[in-house]
Amino acid sequence: MPSCVNRRSLAWLLTLLLLLAALVVQLRQHGLATDITQLLPDAGSEALSTQVTQHLSEGGEHQFVLLLASGSTEANRAAAERLVAALAPAGVTLAPAPAQQGEALGRFLFPYRFGLLTPDQQSALRSEAPQQWMAALMRALATPGATPAAGLFEQDPLLLFPGYLMPLMQGYQAWQANDIGLDRHWQDQPWLLTRWQFGGSAFAPATQQAILSALTPVRAELIALGVEVYRAGVVFHAAKATEQAKSEMAVLGSLSLVLVVLMTLLVFRHPAPLGWLLLVVFSSFAVAASACLLLLGQLHAITLVFGTTLIGIAVDYTLHLCCQPGRDGEAAARSLRKPMTLALASSCLAYAVMLLMPFPALRQMAVFSIAGLSWAFITVQCLPQMGFRKRQPGQRWVDLAEGWVQHWQRWGRQPRWWLALALLALAGSLLLRSDDDIRRLQQADPGLLAEQEQLNQLLSLPEQHRFLLIEAKDAQQLLEREEALRPALDELVAKGTLAGYQSVTQTLPSLAAQRANRALVAQRYRSEMLQQRFAALGVAPTVLPGLEAQWQNAPLLTPEAWLAEPALAPMQMMWLGQHEGAWRAVVLLRQVADPGALVALAASQGGVHYLDRVEELSAMMAHYRQGLSLLLALAVVTAALLMWRGLGQRQAIRILAPPLWAIGLTLALLAALGQGINLFHLLGLLLMFGIALDQTLFLASEGEQGHSALAVLLSAASTLAAFGMLSLSATPALADFGLSLSLGLGLALLLAPLASYDHKELVDVS
Repeated sequence: MPSCVNRRSLAWLLTLLLLLAALVVQLRQHGLATDITQLLPDAGSEALSTQVTQHLSEGGEHQFVLLLASGSTEANRAAAERLVAALAPAGVTLAPAPAQQGEALGRFLFPYRFGLLTPDQQSALRSEAPQQWMAALMRALATPGATPAAGLFEQDPLLLFPGYLMPLMQGYQAWQANDIGLDRHWQDQPWLLTRWQFGGSAFAPATQQAILSALTPVRAELIALGVEVYRAGVVFHAAKATEQAKSEMAVLGSLSLVLVVLMTLLVFRHPAPLGWLLLVVFSSFAVAASACLLLLGQLHAITLVFGTTLIGIAVDYTLHLCCQPGRDGEAAARSLRKPMTLALASSCLAYAVMLLMPFPALRQMAVFSIAGLSWAFITVQCLPQMGFRKRQPGQRWVDLAEGWVQHWQRWGRQPRWWLALALLALAGSLLLRSDDDIRRLQQADPGLLAEQEQLNQLLSLPEQHRFLLIEAKDAQQLLEREEALRPALDELVAKGTLAGYQSVTQTLPSLAAQRANRALVAQRYRSEMLQQRFAALGVAPTVLPGLEAQWQNAPLLTPEAWLAEPALAPMQMMWLGQHEGAWRAVVLLRQVADPGALVALAASQGGVHYLDRVEELSAMMAHYRQGLSLLLALAVVTAALLMWRGLGQRQAIRILAPPLWAIGLTLALLAALGQGINLFHLLGLLLMFGIALDQTLFLASEGEQGHSALAVLLSAASTLAAFGMLSLSATPALADFGLSLSLGLGLALLLAPLASYDHKELVDVS
């Protein structure tokens, strides 16, 4: 027997050491994931909005913006130069300003100028009035200092190309370019917009640390000198999420652990139970983290925050072992094996439901919890072979726990209390409402949002979650469909339905459109009326005839040449290319005021889809909330059938009543608090049902009511502490989960003795 005991303990220890080694290696290789978008549902690789969102986010992940404001342009420039020097060691460099990109864009597009016209230019050239054709030239001649260069005039006498380039700088017209960024005078002070680029992922902790370590001190220094520095970029939000997750894990986990430590020392009056309890908790936490990395390939910071709740649940098994009457640890472990197995199974089944959800983070949380609880169960069963010696709890605590049960049992025999509970649950249900807004999954830092809002006031940028997707059988049909869509979009802009849009065909017209534009330009340049007007202005008679060879030999712009030009990178992200036989591109929208108008527009056009990532994911949240409601009902029915078969109708009702009433009253309380019910509330209630059922089962199956009641009270207190702390998380999804679960557990604990069990009636559940 001793050799068997030693082998079992040795196997436990070796397994733990191997998993710890794997955890260290995996963390060094992969680090801790902090990408907050992993909290979003996985809509599947085939979902159009998923593909587009991922494609659009690739470019912005490696850039950020700093907006500087001070009393003078010189101070702004000096601050930018100070930033260049400070950020260079972190691998951060200045990105070309949009206006500088505009110059490169102009150089690239100039050879194709005869086929590039704006809708307004097309309308003007179709007019029979020469003054419409010459409007841009006459404005330039009438503006002091704006006389066109001779070289440009000879190649573009009507100055059509500068007018074509102007709309491409949407949002930047009020800015003046310099070698560092963009200058603008607004609200009685000068502003400097600088764009920065870096290597590595914005979600990598090492990248975040390098950038923040370089930027934070110099930013504080500049603010002290009177230069405001506003930040905008994915890397800042990702870094804040990482910092928040680490802080919450430390604070919430420490508080939960401190409460468990104090409770254990107070009840057992000896450090030995505390030592065994900590062994179970920390080994379970390490095994859970290792399981996530080995099975899923990564560990998210939010998962570790959620993992602090493992402290509350993992100690339950240890507390039940410690509270068992008698001093024989081996006998206590054997007597608890069956109820602990049932408790583990019910908790793991509740967590397993999370594996069915399309949330990568939820799957991690489920794997983390199942692995941690399973290891806690194994460890508690092995404790007697590791030298565990039982320490009896103080008799005063046992008597108090037994008195608590008996007191509530007397109240439970009075029907008016059950009637009152039913009325409360019914009244609360009338206030229930759902809230499936996907934006509740995360709470961005208010300070960063305020800084970004300052940038949005100065620079109108397209939305990232709403866009129009265009599909076609080939590249030219794709461009033609987008061109057919643009007049309707221009009309919506004129009505104020949206502030503007960006599209591929603004810089890459279809070949058919280019040929039509070239024919229109050639027609006007050959016009006798234009020759007469130019003669009156003193233009050499050889200028217009000299254009003949230029437009005849000018190339047509193809998608291949367009995609190969670096200056077009901001526009190229709207080109999705060919996928499974279909060609796709997106139209980015700015400040959509009426989504319904865009839905109707897309429906009226062939191959056009209006996609709203937020609405799509919110609808998915609602779908899974409804599905989870059915799963919760199914879990209740399954438990009822099992209890009915094993314990009989009367006892099954008594055991199921506390968790069922806790669900109803929790929903009523959430409604009274003004909370909209979402998927995470229901996940909390599902897990609560499993844990609350454990409480009533332990009360029903233990031999001595006082010891079993004390174990239930201690385990419930530790679990409540863990999930109660989780409800304080700054991540709304975790807070909703923790709130519903802690409220439900508290109510279930109060209601558990009301079942008024008759222990003589109980039979083995299995």
